[in-house]
Amino acid sequence: MTNPKEIIRWIKALPSSSSVAVDDGGLTLVEVDKNGKQTDAYLEIGGVPTAEDLAEQAEEAAAEVASKAKKMKKTKARK
Repeated sequence: MTNPKEIIRWIKALPSSSSVAVDDGGLTLVEVDKNGKQTDAYLEIGGVPTAEDLAEQAEEAAAEVASKAKKMKKTKARK
């Protein structure tokens, strides 16, 4: 998955004479120039996350929050 803001930023960076297409695999946006040729510009969108992907992301987010909380406690204890 990709944040909509990232997609908009990528599209706005392309020349107005270009078009946008989806690659054959279906997970990447590609630039097509005014001559109909694919350029080197691309943006990987990715697929819909699985339940396992979402669980892993939740675990990573929880670990990050716990780490930040631990650092804040240490900072407050020093004062």
